Amino acid sequence: MAVLEEVRIRGIKFTMDDLSLRLGMSKKTLYKYYKSKDRLIADVVDYLVIDIKKQRKEISLDESISCIQKLKAHFEYRPYSNLKRSNNSALADLKKYYPEEWDKFEQLRKESLDEMVFLLDKCIEEGTVRHLNTRVAATMIVATLGELLNNDEFLRENNWSPMTSVQVTLDMVFHGILSDNQKELKRSESNL
Repeated sequence: MAVLEEVRIRGIKFTMDDLSLRLGMSKKTLYKYYKSKDRLIADVVDYLVIDIKKQRKEISLDESISCIQKLKAHFEYRPYSNLKRSNNSALADLKKYYPEEWDKFEQLRKESLDEMVFLLDKCIEEGTVRHLNTRVAATMIVATLGELLNNDEFLRENNWSPMTSVQVTLDMVFHGILSDNQKELKRSESNL
């Protein structure tokens, strides 16, 4: 989608001139399809939100994967993380210049948190995740991912893509920070 490429490169501050040039059409022709940049941004946000919800529903309904795999897939599917650009965050610009559109992502984040709590509870029932406060765990994971994904300086300094941040975070969440020896020691101490 040409508009997403413009957002990735220039952020939300792209112009209709930029977009018409990318599309190889006149600005006048572009305005036949979209009366304003605001309407275009609203449609793009709606498209992304619908796509994210669709993908997450497919993940939740997929009976061929385990609860843990669903949880990982839920975290890993972040198409809007590609909206990052090298010198700023398109999502931060969206929040600043299009607060009504940003609210759609905020609502999606809240729904996502509820879905994660549900999946964590299901994983606990299955015995694949230990008993814990699922609301706190989901909030902690989302906050950590949000901080990493929105920290352009950190990503640049570490030469990480947004997906690398997600994978490293998930590795720590699912495998912890203790070495296998320390985990075994802790288990034997708790059996005393």
